[in-house]
Amino acid sequence: MGENSDDDVLEISRDDYVHKVDEALRKDYGFFFSHEERDVDQDAIAMKERVGETIKAKQHDFDCTSKGTIDEGCQSLKNDVKENISSSGSSKTKKRLHGNKSRKPTIHEDPEVLNFTRKGEYRLRLPVGVSNRAGFSKKLHTLKFENLQGQVTVYEVKREKNGRAVRYSVINWPLFMTENNLNDGDMLDFTYLTSKKTVILKKVRYV
Repeated sequence: MGENSDDDVLEISRDDYVHKVDEALRKDYGFFFSHEERDVDQDAIAMKERVGETIKAKQHDFDCTSKGTIDEGCQSLKNDVKENISSSGSSKTKKRLHGNKSRKPTIHEDPEVLNFTRKGEYRLRLPVGVSNRAGFSKKLHTLKFENLQGQVTVYEVKREKNGRAVRYSVINWPLFMTENNLNDGDMLDFTYLTSKKTVILKKVRYV
């Protein structure tokens, strides 16, 4: 071939051609065109997919861990509730078995002995307990009185109205007061013995 002219063909290798085209595209348009850059893009896509899979795997582990923690907390809460219910039920059962300790015990009266106190005055009204034990509501009868010296005197009993109720009082009670040197206002402590139908003067608190 003779001297170079515009019609002459410049022969270059394919790699050189691609390289020059890439440089021109990068310079003028800012993107690549060659197959090597497409390989780079494929690597980037593959890397992105791997990163995505890694993120999903970590998210799955986090979800499982969180769920396990929540399940464990719920189970713990259920156990606490069951324990509290069981404890409450046990307490109620013990309370039913042993009773309420705050409740005052019932005081049973002695059917043989009944103690009572009266203030010294012109009459002596018997307590309802004495009248019931003596059976005055069924039949009136005499009642024995024993003084501090152990001397026994028999007195009649009468029925009298006290509002709508019926009470029983001792006839000639001022005589008992005089014979035993008792004064109005003295506090007299008595004991009634059911079996003997006797009222015993146990103590006098003089005024």
